[in-house]
Amino acid sequence: MRVLVRLTVFAMLAAHLGACGERDVDPSGPYESDLDALRSAYSRSVASSVTATSGVQRIRRELRAAELASWLSLRQPREPWWVRARGHLLTAFQETDPLACEAGVALASHEASRPDYLRDALVTAETVLERFEGRGSAECLEGARRVVGILSPSVEREATKGSPGEARVADFRAWTTSPAKQESGARLVDVHVYGHDEDTSGQTARIVLRLDGVVPFEHGETPSTPVARRTLKVSLPGATLGQAFAPVKVAQGGAGTLRTTGGAAGVEVSIDLDDDTAYQLFFLADPYRLVLDLEKPDGGEVASRLRILVLDPGHGGDDYGARYGGLKEAKVALDITRRVGGIL
Repeated sequence: MRVLVRLTVFAMLAAHLGACGERDVDPSGPYESDLDALRSAYSRSVASSVTATSGVQRIRRELRAAELASWLSLRQPREPWWVRARGHLLTAFQETDPLACEAGVALASHEASRPDYLRDALVTAETVLERFEGRGSAECLEGARRVVGILSPSVEREATKGSPGEARVADFRAWTTSPAKQESGARLVDVHVYGHDEDTSGQTARIVLRLDGVVPFEHGETPSTPVARRTLKVSLPGATLGQAFAPVKVAQGGAGTLRTTGGAAGVEVSIDLDDDTAYQLFFLADPYRLVLDLEKPDGGEVASRLRILVLDPGHGGDDYGARYGGLKEAKVALDITRRVGGIL
């Protein structure tokens, strides 16, 4: 059985960040990692937001509360933490200070993690560009443009006639397809499969497609037949292959062979799936990655011993995560990961 302890690291990181900032807490103290400590850090953050004396202070405290709620949503996916995180981001985004631009991009990214909130994510990113053009930081505005460029084709395709956001979606589709605004010719530079050792019976797998630029994506299915398995196809219009990719036998998460092909229309990635395999497709930026998570219902005997233990700090390169008072999430995550590695 494969055990991923990234959520534990998230919890420790959240407790650490909850102890940072405007409260006098010794940063060298022990790292809190249990759910009670994480919930306590969240409650303190919410309480501090109520007493904020300025818009900037309120935005920062709401962003911190949203981060903690997001981590709690990973630990307790059946609890309404995801909705609470969105509420904090909405509150921060409603402020007038230019820092609210960052809250808007964070809100759009948060909403884009749920398929039923894709339209909301697009409208949020659009609003960021409308409100903060000339006022927000270049990094923030570029983040909003990335969200628009990624989501516009998918959301516009699903638009319902007469819906309030349809005209705005159409406007942004034109914006993203203009040569001056859209990054064209992005290359697929790497395809990595996590959890595909053939000698294990894991129920999950993660496939990461890394590109060197922004490109829209589409996906669809071919149902199974008596002679062929169900097939999931992910299309990257306008993309090219950075190298030739050999077929990969995934053998995890109810998946079969992963194939990558390129042509004049773009790149297509297809994978054979069992009929009962569930999947989720989402994007990550800087570097731009499409992530496909697969999960097959557990119908067999669970392995009785630990096979692999993975410590993943979660950030690196240009993606240093949250920032507060000169502290970067990437450094905290790396420090915690090294400490945990030493303990293990």
